[in-house]
Amino acid sequence: MEITNCYTFLGSIITGDGYHYKEINRRLSTGRMAMTKLEKIMKDQEVKKATKIEIAETVTFPTVTYGSVSWMEKN
Repeated sequence: MEITNCYTFLGSIITGDGYHYKEINRRLSTGRMAMTKLEKIMKDQEVKKATKIEIAETVTFPTVTYGSVSWMEKN
């Protein structure tokens, strides 16, 4: 058996110290990548602001917040 400080379980990073900084940073990075891929649409003047907000709410926000209900702050 091997002892590790950090591993991925069901798509989430688990650390030995119980903090979720690595997982949160990974999710934020994934959200940034999603927004980068949508940059052409977001900068397009012909796309309405409401449409851009809807895209962000349905694509980016769920990517970043997925699994966040299981993140607990360590005392």
